Amino acid sequence: STYPHCQATHRFMQYHWLLKLASIALSIANLSATQNSQLIPDRTEISTGLPCIEEEGDCRSPLQVDFTKILPDRPNLQTEADRHLQLGTQHYQRGEFTEAIEEFQHSLSLYQQLGNRHSEAAALGNLGIAHRALGDYDRAIDYLTQALTLKRELNDSQGEGQLLVNLGNVYENLGDYDRALASYEQSLPILREVGDRASEVIVLNNLGSLSVNLNEIEKAIEYSQASLELAQQIGDRQGIGQSYLNLGLSYHILEEIQPAIE
Repeated sequence: STYPHCQATHRFMQYHWLLKLASIALSIANLSATQNSQLIPDRTEISTGLPCIEEEGDCRSPLQVDFTKILPDRPNLQTEADRHLQLGTQHYQRGEFTEAIEEFQHSLSLYQQLGNRHSEAAALGNLGIAHRALGDYDRAIDYLTQALTLKRELNDSQGEGQLLVNLGNVYENLGDYDRALASYEQSLPILREVGDRASEVIVLNNLGSLSVNLNEIEKAIEYSQASLELAQQIGDRQGIGQSYLNLGLSYHILEEIQPAIE
C-alpha cells in the first residue's frame, strides 16, 4: 500500500502540474489575443463595438461610408472621434486607464455632436470598462447602463448581450453575485441567438467561475465543460485555457483529481 505522506506528495504534484498547464495555456492564448488591437484584452471583458457611421439605418465602418454624402461639412469631426476612440483603446491595452478615459470622453463628446448613436454606445461602454479597471465601479455601472440603453434602442442584440456581460463583471467585482448571475444569464440566450460564439465562451466561463464563488461546484463543472467544448470547436485558445483552469479548480475542490487531469 501507499504511505499517507506519499499520497499527499503525489496529490500535490498533480495539483501543481494541473495549474501549471492551465497557466501555460492562458499565456499562449493571451499572446495571440493581443494581436487584435480592437479588443479589450481582459478575458472577462467584451469589446462594446468599433467606431461606425449610421447610414440609411445601418451601422457601417468609416471606410464604407461616403462622408461627403452624409456629413458634407464635418468629415474631419468623425475622423477625429474615431482617432480618440482608437487612442483610448491603445492606452487601455497598455494599462494607462486614466489616459484611456480621457480619450474615450473626447470621442463620446464628438459622437454625440455627430448624432452617431452606435459609436456613442461604443464610447460609453469602453468608459465603463476603463472605470472598472480603476476600481470605480459606480461610474462603470453608470456608463455601461447608458450604453446598454442605447444598444436596446438601436435593436443591437449582440451589443446588448455583450454589455450585459460587462455589467455582470462589475457586479461580481462588487460581490453582488445575484446581479452578476442575472446579467450573465440574460446575456447567454441573446448571444446564442445572434451566433456570437466567442462571447458565449466568455459568458460560460464567467458562469463557471461565479458558480465556484457560490460554492455550486457541479454547476461550475457543467458551465466550464460547455465552454471548453465550444472553445475547442471555434479554435479559441484563450477560452480553452480558461476552461481548463476552471475545471481544474472545480475538481480540486471536489478532490476529484484524476478527472481534472484527464
